[in-house]
Amino acid sequence: MKFAWRVILLIGALLTVFFWIIGNVLSDQYFITQWLEWMPTLFVLAMLTFTSLVLACMRAWKQLILSVCLCAAISMWYSMYENKLFAQCDGSSELTMVAWTMSHPKKDFSKESAEFIVNLDADITLLSHGWYVRGEEEINEWLGDSGKKLVRFPFTVLTKVPPVEIKPLIASDSIHIVSFTFDTTKELGRNTVLWAVDFPSSLSRSRYAVAMSSKRLLSEIEWSVPDIVAGDFNMTTDSASIHYLFPQLRDASQLGGCGIMASYPRVLPLLLIDHTLVCESLDVKAYKLLDPNHGRHRVQWIEFKRNP
Repeated sequence: MKFAWRVILLIGALLTVFFWIIGNVLSDQYFITQWLEWMPTLFVLAMLTFTSLVLACMRAWKQLILSVCLCAAISMWYSMYENKLFAQCDGSSELTMVAWTMSHPKKDFSKESAEFIVNLDADITLLSHGWYVRGEEEINEWLGDSGKKLVRFPFTVLTKVPPVEIKPLIASDSIHIVSFTFDTTKELGRNTVLWAVDFPSSLSRSRYAVAMSSKRLLSEIEWSVPDIVAGDFNMTTDSASIHYLFPQLRDASQLGGCGIMASYPRVLPLLLIDHTLVCESLDVKAYKLLDPNHGRHRVQWIEFKRNP
């Protein structure tokens, strides 16, 4: 009986690891593997830790060695690749940016949100659904006469660098993309094109289908190539959907990330679904996820520099 429980426990742990690997390898290019990709690594580690403890109590040393080795390998993946727990952010930047998905009762925390934004003092602040906070007097004082407040679809951009053009690209089937062009000649030597994105969060929708639909809609209009794409993707790191939609762009969290690279849910962050993608001509000196102490998403803080 004891042997049977050992086998059942070990098989359960191995299947969990197997499905987790399948999700990471195949990503969200298929609807079924999309669910496996969303399996939090911390859940897999918790399963392996529990299995190891039980096997140790049962004195099943051979099975214990296997479980501990798997736990150690996935812990390294979690600490060094999926997150950047041992990395140090540089901080010698020429342009700073904040991206915050404000999917929470915005009116209740409007003043606190405004204080948080002002304290960060970024050159460009991108808010998704920042309806109430943009009206706070503290925001107006912070922007002053030279700062601008740009509003299109669900996006609010608070900028201290001069805006050049705003061009809505997609507003269809819960897919929103808006192109903002800024005069960053002083900071980066040329204009910068920022795409703000907000993709559907419905669990019943295929992420790859969303990416295909977005690419089809973009193929029907004219647009400037983005230097930065930021917002609520509702897709995980290394998502096949993101690579399909923006094949030339790189994930800022992998270039300059330090600390926990998970933005949702805020209290116990398990997944990185808010992203910033950058072109080859930009270098990411720092990428952090900050806790605003309210809301459901952590806030992206990015520092850019020209890539020599």
